[in-house]
Amino acid sequence: MENTSNAVPSNNPWEDRKSIGFLKALFETIKRVLFKPGEFFSLLVVKDSIKSPYLFYYIVAYTSGILSIIVSMAIKPVPNPAFTLIFSVIFMAVITSFAVFIGAGILHLGVLMLGGKGGYKGTLNVLAYASSTQVFSIIPFIGGLVSGIWSIVVGVKGFKRVHNMSTVRAVFAYLSILVILTVIGLMIALAIPNLVRARLDANFAAAKASVRTISTAIETYAAANNGKYPDSEYELVYKNPAYLSQSYNEKEIAGYRYFLDLATNTYKIVAEPVSCNVTGKKVIVLEKGGELQEKDCK
Repeated sequence: MENTSNAVPSNNPWEDRKSIGFLKALFETIKRVLFKPGEFFSLLVVKDSIKSPYLFYYIVAYTSGILSIIVSMAIKPVPNPAFTLIFSVIFMAVITSFAVFIGAGILHLGVLMLGGKGGYKGTLNVLAYASSTQVFSIIPFIGGLVSGIWSIVVGVKGFKRVHNMSTVRAVFAYLSILVILTVIGLMIALAIPNLVRARLDANFAAAKASVRTISTAIETYAAANNGKYPDSEYELVYKNPAYLSQSYNEKEIAGYRYFLDLATNTYKIVAEPVSCNVTGKKVIVLEKGGELQEKDCK
């Protein structure tokens, strides 16, 4: 009688992760996809459930994306690395959760037009496991190029085996999504730091405008009161006529906190970021008779 107590391991270590261990299965699968893609996809069993390939994709794509952002930030620092990293972690978590489904949908249109026979789940499996190439994106400077080129090799081999396509048809089918994903990847890589900078710049511009508005209100009050400045913000906001439409002193508005030091013969207005390099980069100061000053926050 044959001994059937030991299950025969599959060609896909990821499917055997419960028996060989999670991390070992992850790394072995990545290694096989990267260096033996033809063999891996030839023996790949496309199952009814997409849970397993989706989990593999999410772990690899999300981890590689975050690590590549960290490496990029280390090489080219951004104004607020902690905020940028937190924003990236959340942003990547959302994008990664559905990108593979959209990508597989777009890819499968090309597969259908070119006579592929493996079904949508086959396309999703190829795309999910081909995400292994994203580990190269962690490499500084050339990582994105290496990842892109190798993803073509892996994806084409996957399409040939899973969809029973010729090499030429597999290339055309796979390149349709590669172009789209490359554009999306570049947009994400550029968007995250730029969004942070844009937010800081917008807060700073708004704060400068507010400081000038307050100064104009104070000077207008003095012109109407024989050169005497208001000794409190109450005189500007709550008296009739009102010189300011809202209160600023010790208030947090659009990432900046305002301080008004008022006396009958002088005044000083200060606007500083609520959190330095998170909501703003500069402290703004304007005193009676002086020019608006900008100082780096600490």
